[in-house]
Amino acid sequence: MGRCKKCGATGLDDGMTLCDPCLREIGSAMQELERQGVDLHDPDDPANPFAPPPS
Repeated sequence: MGRCKKCGATGLDDGMTLCDPCLREIGSAMQELERQGVDLHDPDDPANPFAPPPS
């Protein structure tokens, strides 16, 4: 059994790194960003929080 890397909950199946509630929270945040027009697949979008910092 594994442990959630975000909240520390135990009892995760082998190979899992996040528990279901944490996965839902992250998924909801990503959906909200997409609703606001942020392209999460475009590394050049300045509003993308996952984009590398400008050089």
